Amino acid sequence: MEPGHGQITSTDPPGADTMMAPGLDAAHAQKKIKTLFGWLLFRRVSLPLSLLVARTPVRPWQITALGLGLGLGAGALLGYATYPALVVGGVLALIAKLLDAMDGEVARAKHLETSGGYVADGLCDRLRDTGLIIGMGIGAYRTDAPTGLWWTIVAVAMYLGFFYVSAAFPSHWREHRSEAEIDQKHMLRVTGRIRLGAGDTLAVATFVGAVASAPLWPVVGIAVLGPVAIVMKLRRLFTTRPWEADDRQPQPIR
Repeated sequence: MEPGHGQITSTDPPGADTMMAPGLDAAHAQKKIKTLFGWLLFRRVSLPLSLLVARTPVRPWQITALGLGLGLGAGALLGYATYPALVVGGVLALIAKLLDAMDGEVARAKHLETSGGYVADGLCDRLRDTGLIIGMGIGAYRTDAPTGLWWTIVAVAMYLGFFYVSAAFPSHWREHRSEAEIDQKHMLRVTGRIRLGAGDTLAVATFVGAVASAPLWPVVGIAVLGPVAIVMKLRRLFTTRPWEADDRQPQPIR
């Protein structure tokens, strides 16, 4: 039995004692990495909801699927480009990101987390976020921004290129095991302990751009800042050489 499994720990978040059930682990449910908008918004809402959902038969993969569906739906609405569609799309983008936080929290609270689930969740995140970028770009094009499609192509290439480079880090495919691996995944620090996360930043930027009726601006931001982020990621990759650390403990061939 894993540590803390089957009991309520003393580090439960405020109010957790009223929503916990035997067998749930509130302390384990909390993600140790703090990102800016996760800390300011998403995790403050998601954790109490996750502890409630963890008391039900709902499985983490169902939350992941719902979040993916809402994220793709948000992208479709953003592409319609009418103001009501933009606003609803922006709200759905936030909800989809909230569900992205919840699936992992529910999995950890129930001790259902697996390496396969971690990878599948990451792939769903990339698909959802790409849908949002494409939706904003199409919406911008349909609102008299003829360069919107070109900006969208560049933004999608930069976004996927960043995670293509990130995939070269072994830690990209698993929960972090050390502070060094956290630095590999979230290299941009806002403060000493708070970092800038790609997914939650995109969700907030999507919402702001939608409400401001300016869906092109988040797309342009990704297209312009993407090359800088990729260069920084490549520099960290070849400076830290994380594959050498994994090579020090080779697995026997059977």
